[in-house]
Amino acid sequence: HTATDQTETILLHLLRGASLEGSRGMPLRRGPLIRPLLDCARTEILQYLAERQISHAEDPSNTNKRYRRVRLRQEVLPVLRELNPRFEQAFRRFSQSQARDTQLLQQLADKEVQKRRGPFDSLNVEALNGLHKALQWRVLVLWLRQRSLPVRYDLIKRLRKLIGSRRGRMRLQKSILMIHSGYLWATPQVALTPTAVPKDGEVCLPLWKVKLRVARSARLESFFSKQEERMGVAFDADRLHLQLSLAAPRL
Repeated sequence: HTATDQTETILLHLLRGASLEGSRGMPLRRGPLIRPLLDCARTEILQYLAERQISHAEDPSNTNKRYRRVRLRQEVLPVLRELNPRFEQAFRRFSQSQARDTQLLQQLADKEVQKRRGPFDSLNVEALNGLHKALQWRVLVLWLRQRSLPVRYDLIKRLRKLIGSRRGRMRLQKSILMIHSGYLWATPQVALTPTAVPKDGEVCLPLWKVKLRVARSARLESFFSKQEERMGVAFDADRLHLQLSLAAPRL
């Protein structure tokens, strides 16, 4: 990819309403992939090849106007070149600036998500509105991506409204996002057969990544002191006369 390809990519992303991350264009390096020619304009590369009589191949789709990139290349870029003969360098500086800002926001979001991580990978959203709006969005985007959930502008907007209401739920693909006790939870949208709970022992629910442990405790204080980051519920054993069962809530 060249600097001209980078310009086309940025323009296409902006046409789709890209975020800060999308407007930075293609990174110089992503994993094992390196783009060493991102600083060189396409015209410079073609001139280099012509001067040294080096043959090269052209993708036939590069002239097919069915593709928006081709229309940008043939109709928009000539106008940009007329306005600024070095427009590729201008877009390169823009891309580098966006990349620096994106990196900083990502680092801040990483720290916030780690600090706010709750039971079962939930997210503590108490006082989330106290963060800068740009950081709020980045935190929610990161949390969703960590769960392989889709990230869209309209979805983040709905999610922020849900958090602001401090309660409620919304469906997202095969998951349910819900606000409960100040946390944002993501649970699979599947039917859960009621499971009998033993008086002593454990019940494992692999799909939900939950292990329920039942134990008797003589003192309530000692029971909750051992919970740490786990969730606990206490019952008065003398008043339990029916079989306990675990079931999914009504959606």
